[in-house]
Amino acid sequence: MKIRKLRIQNLLGDLRPWLMMLVLQIPSYRTIFKFVPYPIISVIFLNVLAFIGYAIIFQNIWVRKMLTYLLNSYYITIFFIALLIGVNYYLYPRVDARKYIGRGSTADDALIETAKSFLAQRGLYNVRLYDGAPVSPGPGWILLNLPFTTSGLYFLLTPFYIGILSTLYIIFYRDKLGANLVLLSLTSSPIFWELMVTGHDLIALGFGLIILLFLLDKYFTSLIKAKNSNFLVSISLLAGIIATSRVVFILLPLFLAILIWKRNRVVAVFFGIISQLCALSLHSVFILTSKYYQPFHLFDRAFNNLGISIILVGTVTSIIIGVLTILKIKNHIVGWMFYLAICLGVPLLFISFGELWNVCFDFKRWEGANYIMPVTPVVLFALFYNFNKSE
Repeated sequence: MKIRKLRIQNLLGDLRPWLMMLVLQIPSYRTIFKFVPYPIISVIFLNVLAFIGYAIIFQNIWVRKMLTYLLNSYYITIFFIALLIGVNYYLYPRVDARKYIGRGSTADDALIETAKSFLAQRGLYNVRLYDGAPVSPGPGWILLNLPFTTSGLYFLLTPFYIGILSTLYIIFYRDKLGANLVLLSLTSSPIFWELMVTGHDLIALGFGLIILLFLLDKYFTSLIKAKNSNFLVSISLLAGIIATSRVVFILLPLFLAILIWKRNRVVAVFFGIISQLCALSLHSVFILTSKYYQPFHLFDRAFNNLGISIILVGTVTSIIIGVLTILKIKNHIVGWMFYLAICLGVPLLFISFGELWNVCFDFKRWEGANYIMPVTPVVLFALFYNFNKSE
């Protein structure tokens, strides 16, 4: 009885369910207020239900044992990926068709139309989306995803990245349960489903970020024998390409180089130079060949929606937290994931909640809710790493 009371007393003090609420449910307020009747009641009900569920996963030993028994299987991973593919195959074209009545999302068009323009040799950013919105994705990310945007298989974009990362995680860390708990947690988030079926790329981007971490981590372990320059160059180039996904991620290679500094300074310098040069080169080539480099609109959006005061406070806070994180971070994959989540999440949270403030807490218009999603899978994998071996 004492153990149960202790766990109930610790329920609200456990940081892990709160982190899950931050990255899974709070961004979903926008989705709920847009599509669900009686949104305030729905938010309260869903949040209480979600928090209790998340807390029980970590606090209740019997639930942990049950989840370990039920989810510790490759077949469950395959089921989740198949579910995502099936749902997106059915819903994406139907949701996308709403654009013909002026109500669809242009997130997918930002990747598709630029790819078509590039292949037609009209220039990558010589496009105009149907609602007049500027293109946010950067050049490397657009080119990397050409197999999806030019083949009619765009509905596979998000499931592909989720499937690849889940597979790598299981192979590298022998942790089927952790991968399946991440997938289960994602399905509890309304905004996850919204972004996937509307063709938004931010979830895929979040999973792409962790792919980099896992590959870098395994470069230093015996699981990957090919400790050679070719393998490191490949990871470095991939990091540079993903860093162009949004102009605000331009310093991602530097963050990753700092992260691996404790393991090998020579590798960190080599990786940092190659990946940062790759990102800068890709941006530079298309800046010089574009009449207007549309990804730059994110800077204008930040100044217009946030204001200089919030930007300065966010920048200073991010730098302080980033330095403290670097000093305290553990040289382990979980430490790496939390480091990346903090260094990217803090500035993204400032941007996200700054936009919420700008729209006077009108959750229907809170486009900044999307900006939290790239760090969501990073946080989840850190929380559920070796879940069945944790206390």
